[in-house]
Amino acid sequence: MDKFIKNLIEGNNFPPKGSVAFTSSDHVRFQNNQDISGHNYGANRRLVIEKKY
Repeated sequence: MDKFIKNLIEGNNFPPKGSVAFTSSDHVRFQNNQDISGHNYGANRRLVIEKKY
């Protein structure tokens, strides 16, 4: 993970091997710096970044 963070700082958005997943079950929507939706529990989302081959 440390190498992935270092790569991100250097502008390389791909993990050194495999993939990295970010999972969330909640989000709050902001518009003009104001919370306009409250919590949206159960709004499951997953972002996966895979190594470029």
